Amino acid sequence: MDTEIRTLFNCIHEEVVQLFYRWKIFRQLFDSGEENVSLLNQSGSNVFALLQGLIIENAFLTLCRLTDPEMTGSFENLSIRNILRKMAATLKDENRGDLSGKLARLEAATEKIRSHRNKRITHLDLKHAIKAEPLPAVEYGDLEDALGILECIMRDLHRVLWNADTRYREPTIAYGCDGDHLLRVLRDVGVRRGPNKAIKNDGHS
Repeated sequence: MDTEIRTLFNCIHEEVVQLFYRWKIFRQLFDSGEENVSLLNQSGSNVFALLQGLIIENAFLTLCRLTDPEMTGSFENLSIRNILRKMAATLKDENRGDLSGKLARLEAATEKIRSHRNKRITHLDLKHAIKAEPLPAVEYGDLEDALGILECIMRDLHRVLWNADTRYREPTIAYGCDGDHLLRVLRDVGVRRGPNKAIKNDGHS
């Protein structure tokens, strides 16, 4: 593979690594049990509700960028479809067909997400803004499905380009810098405060 394709892959790889980094922190904070969610609500419900929404919207944006077409107008996109086009001539038939099929699945898995990107996040669609046209609901499982397919594609590309395997699902985060550590700190603060000094907040994250 030539240098341009490897450079393009490395840029996509960094986007995907950061996506899974943020998603791991999301799962640690917001998908680790009712006890932890209650702790976040007690510690700063509005702050953590904002963080939760920002991580989800960032995941929407990143998944949509990675599944964008090869070009937008006269501008070339850093997208999986673009790198597959550049690799097409050098891929084996079975690899080309398998990757194309997985990309089609990823595009289908992000269809509802793309509606939110186009009408709510990067643009303010009038019909949606005035509640005349609701957007399709995106469930937690929809995001997990899209992330799973994305990881499969990236691992396949990594094997083709570098003859090695890699995993994205559980990125390494330095000790004391992840969501689990934050929860421990908040829990320790709550214990030191005691039951009579606990923070009271009726918000929801």
